Amino acid sequence: MVTTVERNLPALDNCFHLLDGRGVAKYPEDAVTKIDEAIGDKQWECETEYLTFRWYKKGSMHIRFKRLDLVRRLNKLAGGNSLKNK
Repeated sequence: MVTTVERNLPALDNCFHLLDGRGVAKYPEDAVTKIDEAIGDKQWECETEYLTFRWYKKGSMHIRFKRLDLVRRLNKLAGGNSLKNK
């Protein structure tokens, strides 16, 4: 069964890669692969060039945006100011 994360995370990852002019994310540097590797190593967090991930036993995941310049650009293109980095 494909989870929501596996279905939607590649789109988010690709979005930041494309905004940075680097094309789509490719194995083994893509977010899903990084998360799978971290889980296999019994870790609870990992990061890519654009995002950091931390997940919990209850099944939730926190995503932090590392490149705020790209977040601002995405918000501008999307017509709002809804993505924030806490």
